[in-house]
Order: sequence, then C-alpha cells, then structure tokens
Amino acid sequence: LGPVGARKIKEGGEVATDTTSTVIGMLIMVMYLGFDGFTSTWQEKLFKSLDVSTWNQMLYVGFLSTIITSFGQLGAPVPKWDPTLYTYILALSLSAAVAQIFILITIKEFGALLFATVMTTRQFLSIL
Repeated sequence: LGPVGARKIKEGGEVATDTTSTVIGMLIMVMYLGFDGFTSTWQEKLFKSLDVSTWNQMLYVGFLSTIITSFGQLGAPVPKWDPTLYTYILALSLSAAVAQIFILITIKEFGALLFATVMTTRQFLSIL
C-alpha cells in the first residue's frame, strides 16, 4: 500500500487532491505507529517476564517472517538467476539483521519508551 495506496494519479499525470487518499494515508500511518508501539512494548515485556535472550527473539521473529513471506509467495514466479538481484537481496537481508540486533539490544537495555522515542524522532526527521 504505502505511497501507492495513499496517492492517486489523474490521467494527465497530476496528483489527485481528493480527501479520500489523505484519509487512507493517515489511517495507514496511524496503524503503523500503533503496531510499532505495540511491538516494542511486547518485546520489552518478553525480556522482563520470560528472560528471553536477544538471539532467541531474533530467531523467532525471522522464522515467523519467513513463514508469512512464504505464504505470500505461493504461486508467484521465481526470478531468473541474476547475480545483481541476489546481491541486493543479500545486502538488504544483512542490513535488516544488523538493524534488528540494534533494535533488540536497545529495547533490552533502555526499554521500549526510549526506543519508541528514538524511532519516532528518526521518522519525523526523515519526513522533513
């Protein structure tokens, strides 16, 4: 959905200025912030109540993401072998794994509130 779902293009190449696309975009943003806040709070609760390690959380999050992505890819064509494509996929996967390590360590050491504040500030500044 993202920018495509929140933006409509008229036939002449102009961006539509109707309120529907604005409302949809705001709804998507509110849902994103809500789920993002819930996730970090839930991870902090797991760290405190069940004494779960950062590595276990990474393993289970990655495993669940793989299952969900696999179901989404059922019936989709597999891209032809292109070394550049798979290099980009590998680079994206590695950067996501490193980012996940920093996220989980931040939540475990400093709590969900500080993490949410840092992420919201980062997102706000990237929009500007």
